[in-house]
Amino acid sequence: MSSPTVAVVIPCFNQGRFLSDALESVLAQTYRPSEMVVVDDGSTDNTAQVARNYPAVRYVRQPNRGLASARNTGVRQTSCDYLVFVDADDRLRPYALEIGVQELNAHPACALVWGRCLRINEHGAPLPTVPPPPVVGDAYEACSGAISSGHPPW
Repeated sequence: MSSPTVAVVIPCFNQGRFLSDALESVLAQTYRPSEMVVVDDGSTDNTAQVARNYPAVRYVRQPNRGLASARNTGVRQTSCDYLVFVDADDRLRPYALEIGVQELNAHPACALVWGRCLRINEHGAPLPTVPPPPVVGDAYEACSGAISSGHPPW
């Protein structure tokens, strides 16, 4: 069995100052993504310049239409087995993709996986982070109910 392919989509709106850190964290993964797409959602900062400094990144620009639209544009630009969204001001831990693929392969009935986060400030310094309560029962039900209430389980 061949290894699943992974696409990473990074929507970005005026967060070019963080984008290099997000891209570097994706490039440092132990499980290499097959595709990396930065969707510039109408930025007026240096987002385009930062993205173009990375030859492995496919840069796509669209007029500002919001996060959901930028993610959907990114989805249309990919053709991998698995899809990972990383916000421009986020960083992945080095094993994030590897663990995600491993868990999806181990549990083929699952449609998604997510991990915990450590909050940081704009300089990368840790902020107090309260771990979420464990999901009890059906994870999909917990996600859909929590998301519709505005309080995701992560």
